[in-house]
Amino acid sequence: MSARLPRSPHLLRPRHRDDHGNHNDHENPGNRNDHEREAETAMFTRIDHVGIAVRDLEKSISWYETTFGLTVASQEINEEQGVREAMLFVADGPAGSSYVQLLEPIRPDSPVGKFLARNGEGVHHIGYGVDDVENALASIGATGVRLVDKRPRHGSMGASIAFLHPKDTGGVLTELVQAAKR
Repeated sequence: MSARLPRSPHLLRPRHRDDHGNHNDHENPGNRNDHEREAETAMFTRIDHVGIAVRDLEKSISWYETTFGLTVASQEINEEQGVREAMLFVADGPAGSSYVQLLEPIRPDSPVGKFLARNGEGVHHIGYGVDDVENALASIGATGVRLVDKRPRHGSMGASIAFLHPKDTGGVLTELVQAAKR
């Protein structure tokens, strides 16, 4: 069974090459390149974090601090998701901060607990920043992508989050993250 990937509207527009060999839309063969136009309409604002399932949160934090020089931005228990978690600060760039999220299950029946039992430690999901998680869910749901969450829920550091089903996202559990207002 193959994963279904959503079709991106910008991939469906007619294109041609200009005198310099650059692709341009027929509607707007003007000054901006494809990447500039796509960035203006892209739903994701950044890669927010990579979520990693671990068996021992404290040991994993220590390893990431010692090995990569990462620092803890926050630590919390999320009862709803059944995890103890730590967000480790990676970088702060023009689009915002990026993190490594370490997730230790507090219950074996939690999604992360089940993941660890099946797969062992490793990458659990990728979180992408969005400006408005409710609008992103509506837009993505309208394309036929299956939603794990129909409504946003509480995430790390006060964020609003929602997950997309990995069978429709190339096998990757995808999290939408609307950061808390600072």
